[in-house]
Amino acid sequence: MRLPHLVPGHNGPALAMLAVAVLVHLPAPRLAAQDPSQTFGWTAADREAIWKQQAEDATDNLEITGDDKSKLSALYLARRKILQEQLDALDSNSQNVKDVYGEYRRLVETERGRFRAALSDILDAKQVEAVAVSLGSFSRQWDRLLFAWRAIGLDPEKSKQGRLMIAAYIADWTQMREATPADDDTEHRIDELEQLKVGLDLSLATLLSDEQQTQWQQTTQFRTQRANIPGRRRR
Repeated sequence: MRLPHLVPGHNGPALAMLAVAVLVHLPAPRLAAQDPSQTFGWTAADREAIWKQQAEDATDNLEITGDDKSKLSALYLARRKILQEQLDALDSNSQNVKDVYGEYRRLVETERGRFRAALSDILDAKQVEAVAVSLGSFSRQWDRLLFAWRAIGLDPEKSKQGRLMIAAYIADWTQMREATPADDDTEHRIDELEQLKVGLDLSLATLLSDEQQTQWQQTTQFRTQRANIPGRRRR
């Protein structure tokens, strides 16, 4: 059963069949290769501003207000900071870690679990499920996409529309990854994620000029190295 999107009416997978684009995270020798701050040269303050924006949009869309809104935002920011400190330490010591990507995934999943467990003290069950696949994804991809989106410089109304489309995409992306069996064909999963990104791009295109679309594609489209994909089964 699909969990609720943050943005009703924006179904990434349905739009995704219209074209193909690439945006996936693959294992890297160093975590810096996956860190948006390394890619874009942003600061810790930029990163914190992105996390605050994510919490603001999620709580607004889910109509979480008052003390619950403040508590959820504070919880999210605190857990993201804790995770970032752990990932920074791992990156600094990556040469001494046998399985860097495996350790990275362990740290992320541990903090996601702690975040989700704490949500039940603030939200009802339905809200917990919605937040778990959005804010609870702890997605660096979401960080990077929002940073790229902010750089386009749209007016506040269009900017928020786009942010909510990106949030819906992240929720779909998280659900798709979690629904994929561990032994599923990695390349098949990449195909599905590529299609999902296309749905996002097509939705965002309704808010952008041709020049802005080009800027978005240049900053968010990455070449997928399909050869030597870890876990890929030979056909």
